[in-house]
Amino acid sequence: MSSVAWKRSLLGVGKVLLLIALLGGAGYGIWLAREHFQRNPGPVDLTGPALPVDSVKYSTDGVFSLNSIKRMLQIPENATLMDLELKDLRKKLEKEPQIASARVRRRFPSTLQVEISEHKPLYRLFIRPKKGMPEMWLVSGAGVIYKGKDFRNATLRALPYLNPHSSLLKKDEDNGYQPISVLKKVSPLLEIARSDFPELFREWKVVSFLRPDADESDPGAHVRIESTRVKDMRFAPRDYRAQLRRLKYLLLEPGFKNKMSIDSIDLSHGRSVFARL
Repeated sequence: MSSVAWKRSLLGVGKVLLLIALLGGAGYGIWLAREHFQRNPGPVDLTGPALPVDSVKYSTDGVFSLNSIKRMLQIPENATLMDLELKDLRKKLEKEPQIASARVRRRFPSTLQVEISEHKPLYRLFIRPKKGMPEMWLVSGAGVIYKGKDFRNATLRALPYLNPHSSLLKKDEDNGYQPISVLKKVSPLLEIARSDFPELFREWKVVSFLRPDADESDPGAHVRIESTRVKDMRFAPRDYRAQLRRLKYLLLEPGFKNKMSIDSIDLSHGRSVFARL
């Protein structure tokens, strides 16, 4: 037999012996497992000892603090991650009107991960209950009404007041208020002003409106703004950016630039602007 053939034969024998060893080891392992289960019947814990939740990690696109999140979750003392129903925890968070959506996850061995998205306030709203003093609520651009928690006072002071018709304030089953859905037609005006015309927006104090969801054939539909300089500004409930540009240019005109108080500016008639000093 040549040396090459001998080496091939030796390699083949080695493979056979290795296969026999592997099968023998596997068989022995199965036998040991069977013996163990016969002596110790019942479920097997593959996760190791459970640890109590010792950390809550959270992220938000709003202002809620970690302490506020913990108060809403109300995690029982010494509860483990597997003791917690994530669906129930998410419902607890989303019951808070300020929270638009929430996600809760387990991070083993002992951390709960919380991610929330909050409604962003665009208005302040004072509501007088049947008994007691007026209460301040916040209103989002989509019209969601909520008490507002963990906001800085400076943030709240920068928001204009909303003055809706009383018929739009309807109680809900949780002693709050139903959303003012028609605000979706009004809020783009404030959102554009706040982002692109901040020098105008920071003077706005009160917002009211009349039939903003009407079609263009309704000449009475408008959004009304009271500001520190202009007592009465009116916008058509459409093409807000173009109207804001006309307002900005008008206030830079010589006759208006140095005026500290202007009676009215009406931008709700297309390209025509009516003003009274």
